[in-house]
Amino acid sequence: MNNQAPLLEVKNLTHRFADGTYGLKDISFSIKAGTWTVLAGANGSGKTVLVRHLLGLLPPDSGELWYSGRRADTRPGILRGEVGLVFQEPEHQIVGQTVLEDVLFGPENLGLTGDELSRQGKEALEAVGLTGFEERECHSLSGGEKRRLTLAGVLAARSRLIVLDEPFTGLDFPGSLDLLRILVTLQQKGISIFLVTHDLERVLAHTEQLLVLDSGTLVYHGSPSGLIGDSAGLAAGSRVEAAGTADGLAGGTRAGTDSGAGTDSGAGGAGRALLEKWGIRPPPKGLSLREMTWLKPGT
Repeated sequence: MNNQAPLLEVKNLTHRFADGTYGLKDISFSIKAGTWTVLAGANGSGKTVLVRHLLGLLPPDSGELWYSGRRADTRPGILRGEVGLVFQEPEHQIVGQTVLEDVLFGPENLGLTGDELSRQGKEALEAVGLTGFEERECHSLSGGEKRRLTLAGVLAARSRLIVLDEPFTGLDFPGSLDLLRILVTLQQKGISIFLVTHDLERVLAHTEQLLVLDSGTLVYHGSPSGLIGDSAGLAAGSRVEAAGTADGLAGGTRAGTDSGAGTDSGAGGAGRALLEKWGIRPPPKGLSLREMTWLKPGT
C-alpha cells in the first residue's frame, strides 16, 4: 500500500481571488486508493476552495492536479464521475422524486443505460442500507436516510474518491453510527474517503492522513498521531507550522518542509493547542487515538 502510486496528487496548488488575496497558497499532498483523509480548518481557511479544485470546478492560478496518472487541472473532465461530492445539506443535492429516481440521476447523466444502470443503482442502494426504499418519496426520508441517499448517488456514478462535507451535521447518534459504518466499509473495498469536518473525535481512529488549513496555507499534513497521537510525539515526515514559536510542536517547521522526528515531551498538549489556534475543536483529553471513534466492538 505504501508504494502504490497516488490516486490523486496536488502539486504546489495556488488560488488567488479577484482582489488579489490568496484562497490557497502552495498546497501539496496526495491521496492513495482506499485511504481515509480528513481536511480540517476554521471557516474561511480555504477548505471549500480546495474541494472545488479537487472536483475540477476551479482552475488553479499555479500548480497542478493529477488524477490516476493524468493531469486533471487542464482537463477537468477527467474528474467527472471519478470524484464525487456529498453535500453538507442533503436537500441541496437530492433531485429525484423517489429514491430510485434520485440514485439513478448521476449515472444516467454519465451515459449509463439498461441493465448496467439498474445494476449500479441496486448496488449503490444496497451499500448504504436503502434496499427496499426504491419507491419511497425522498421528502419522506429521515435526515440520516437522506444523507445515505446522497452517498448512494455518488456511488452509483462509480466514484473512486468520495468527498464528504461535514457529513455528520444534523445526525443523531444512531444516524452517525450508520454513516460511519458505511464509510469504513467503503474504504475497506478500496474507495478513498476525503472527509471535511470540525468533529475530529468521530473519525481520527480511521484517518491515515490529516490535513489542516489556516488562511489558505496547509499548516499540518501528516498522520493524526503526529499531532495528538498515543505517544504524543511528532511523527517523522509529518508537516506542521511552528515558525520558531513557542506553541509549535517539537521538531516542527512551517508547512512544506519535513519536520523530522520530534520528542514525546508535551507534544500532545501542544498539538491540541495548535488545533484550537487553528479554530478546530480538539478531541477530548485522555483518549488514545484508537479510542477516538464511535465504532466500538459489537456496534
